[in-house]
Amino acid sequence: MAKRQNVERSLILDSIEAWAREAHAPCSFDAGTSSVPASGRVYEAEDVRLLADAALDFWLTAGRFNEAFEQRLAEFMGLKHALMINSGSSALLAAFSALTSSWVQESGRTTRRRGYYRGDGFSCHGQPDSDLPVGPGLRGHADPNLQHRPRPA
Repeated sequence: MAKRQNVERSLILDSIEAWAREAHAPCSFDAGTSSVPASGRVYEAEDVRLLADAALDFWLTAGRFNEAFEQRLAEFMGLKHALMINSGSSALLAAFSALTSSWVQESGRTTRRRGYYRGDGFSCHGQPDSDLPVGPGLRGHADPNLQHRPRPA
């Protein structure tokens, strides 16, 4: 059964890659007449194949591809570990949480912290680059000031 599934999977993935190669083939660009996509997405047929491969696993969160990427990134950077985070907002919250952790505070590993978090660069009053604490925090997240209670440096 597993051998048959592997053969069928390979047939599916080969078909998807062939389709993507044709459907997403580069087209000519004529300045002034050709449209330019706002997203600027750049991908190849192999990327579509890998997307389909992950979809066939029905692994909709970090799975084997993510684990392989984290391992290779850590090796490339000369680190023990690398961790993927799903968005810039989550990355800011993870950094904030790490820098305000009791381990960091007690070890004295950092001495320069600010007593507020601006997240997206706007204060709770909607004024850009204000030094006031962010009221509600980032959309969909609790205010890190309430979670971690940082003290001014």
